[in-house]
Amino acid sequence: MPVTPLPPANETTVREVRIYKREKEVRQESFVEEPEIIKNERLPENLITVTQRLYKPDVLTEITEKALRKAEPDDWGRLKAYGQGCLDVRVSRGSVHRALLIFDFLIKALNKRGYVVSAKPRGTKISILEEPIDIRLVESTKRSERVLTREELIKKESDPYFYFHNRYLYTPTGKLSIVTGYYGSQTLCSDGKKHILEDSLNECVIGLIKIASEMKEIRAKRAREELEWEEARLRREEGERKLREEEARFRDLLKDATDWNSSLLIKQYIDAIEKTVIGENWEIESGVKMQSWLGWAKEKGNLLDPIASGRLRGQVLG
Repeated sequence: MPVTPLPPANETTVREVRIYKREKEVRQESFVEEPEIIKNERLPENLITVTQRLYKPDVLTEITEKALRKAEPDDWGRLKAYGQGCLDVRVSRGSVHRALLIFDFLIKALNKRGYVVSAKPRGTKISILEEPIDIRLVESTKRSERVLTREELIKKESDPYFYFHNRYLYTPTGKLSIVTGYYGSQTLCSDGKKHILEDSLNECVIGLIKIASEMKEIRAKRAREELEWEEARLRREEGERKLREEEARFRDLLKDATDWNSSLLIKQYIDAIEKTVIGENWEIESGVKMQSWLGWAKEKGNLLDPIASGRLRGQVLG
């Protein structure tokens, strides 16, 4: 393409621009050592091994097994145990034995480590580092579209937006996962292409420990924030109290100044009356009425005067 020539330069537009080569930054990765509680999960002697036999099952496993025998598959083809003491297991009938084995060995391993497992109608909770975490064992399903009946096909041709009840079929896949309710839903470990869930239970425990540590850190952060908010509130209230006191002192000052000015006006008025009476030689009946009024007026003027009345001294000294 043709290049447009630059306009002629002059002395005012000439500037020197220097280009330097920027050295590549070497980023040093920070290494955070794993806590001892997580290191122990990686030791060979703490490996959680699941056998094919349910030997002396935990009481929660026994209750769950009895409940699953009576359960009926839901719309996803999975069974779910309901009631007090039932573990949160959602699997097909063909995966019940395997799911109970996994949950039973996991429960025993958690109890051995001092963690508390509780099963209530609202879910299964693992208490780690004094933090309750919801977990459940779930079998994934595969969705497929149901074959429509002849009547449904006719309705679909006449109205493509017609709603078909139970349009999809859900088939259990046999793939099991342990999921936590932390932040909605988070998979801790599951069956994979090259490994099975039974071989990942230690990683599941590590995931629970990390979640508990994060929950504890968040709780501590919230406690610190609440303390900071409370301290800020107290400082704000103290500032507002001092402001109210300052405003009240200013109002008192303004009132004292106004009263003092009024008392000064009264005294000047009394002086003018006395001079007028003396200068004009007014005759007052027995001299009692005028003298009484003048005494009363002087008393009121002194009472209004914050200095003469001692009211100012009382305010300053508290």
